[in-house]
Amino acid sequence: MKRFEKVVVLVLCLILALSLVAQTAEEVITLEVAAEQPEYEAQERAIWNLFEKENPNIKIELSSYNEDALPALFARVAGGDPLDIATRLYATKDNYKQWVDLKTIDFKYWDNFTLDMKNEWSNATGVPDYTPVIWPFAGLVVSFLYDANAMEAAGIDASNIRTWEEVDAMLAKLKTYVDSDPKLEYVISTGNHNWCWPYMLANPIMTSLDPAAQEKSLRLMKGEIKWADMDQNPWVPFFKWLKDYYDKGYFPKNFWETTWDEYEAGMVAGTSILTVHGPWIWDKLEAADPTIELSGFPIPANSEGKIQAFPDDIQSQQMGSGIYADPKRSDAEMAATVKAFNWYLSPEIVKLRTEALSKTPQYDLSSVGGADVQGTQFQSIIKAVTDGKFGDISWDSTPFGMDVATAWYIEGKPGIHSADDLMGIWGKYLSNQITLEQLMDLYQQRFDAAYDISKAK
Repeated sequence: MKRFEKVVVLVLCLILALSLVAQTAEEVITLEVAAEQPEYEAQERAIWNLFEKENPNIKIELSSYNEDALPALFARVAGGDPLDIATRLYATKDNYKQWVDLKTIDFKYWDNFTLDMKNEWSNATGVPDYTPVIWPFAGLVVSFLYDANAMEAAGIDASNIRTWEEVDAMLAKLKTYVDSDPKLEYVISTGNHNWCWPYMLANPIMTSLDPAAQEKSLRLMKGEIKWADMDQNPWVPFFKWLKDYYDKGYFPKNFWETTWDEYEAGMVAGTSILTVHGPWIWDKLEAADPTIELSGFPIPANSEGKIQAFPDDIQSQQMGSGIYADPKRSDAEMAATVKAFNWYLSPEIVKLRTEALSKTPQYDLSSVGGADVQGTQFQSIIKAVTDGKFGDISWDSTPFGMDVATAWYIEGKPGIHSADDLMGIWGKYLSNQITLEQLMDLYQQRFDAAYDISKAK
């Protein structure tokens, strides 16, 4: 009888062991992934759903972060509780050790990038031999955009504008129309953003006004040109252009006191027909009103026939896709993370992302038949310029002078690339509280405090 009981116990133990093995084999690993931007979270969720379907033992917990949510995220990561994968977040000279060096994992697609992606971040920051983030897309494009039906109702044809003279003539007509229509508040709607104006809008506009602007900008950032040099400083023509448009009433009064979210909400509400922006507002307006007919025209080409596109996000902002380092991550979790990262950067998925987000790839997609990008900004601006709709002009994605100067920027200093108080300083100039010369003196002070030009090459 005792022998029988021992056999029963052994069988029960075997069954329990097999049960535990089965449970272990079916254990689901959850990876936390930060989406590129809140505007695109739905598209990215649909793409990650495909991964979960192919990998039922890996769950993707997707989240997204606007600028106001980033400080809390950075604090969480710095406190030792990182995410697993970030689709597009900052890897700086100050925080790059929070990221896995992607050269140390089994990443399979280095040869698909059309740039030297292993060294792209190091070249941008001056930090040698580290690859915290990579990025498969070309830089963004800034352009004018408008509600085509509303512009037609105003009796204005903006479909083929090529020069600043044509922009000026159109704006004069549009202001007369806006002043007569109580529903409209602004000629060119805009607001305050600590990066969008000081970097995203200022650089392509100054390059449009002066084809040597970025060469001069680099000399400025090396200390070879002083900010008070009103003949050589490329920011001087830009600020004169901005002040001229502001004084003519083309921009909202005190627009530096309007948040970017308030401005974009106003565009959705139809308080303006026209704006100048990056790609995101096209998607927001179409999401808010699927019947809207958007169109646009590029920032005019400079005298050499070039329009400034941005360098890729790593060069311009040190942003890209990466894996956060986490000493608490198990081997199984790390394997799942690397698998998901490879999948997300594979040709098949980069193609899906290119088409879903209307990106321009800097990644070889020939193995999957290329990409069919149908986004409105891509078709109306990027492809239209490439196809010659706006004349014999072409894109130039040479890095901005302040991008190159990232290598000698002192982390944490209030700079000129972006800072919370910059637009308030602009406001003092635009409202005649300080002169342009005084504004340039303030820029010189900020520059001297924020950049170590001894590191400039």
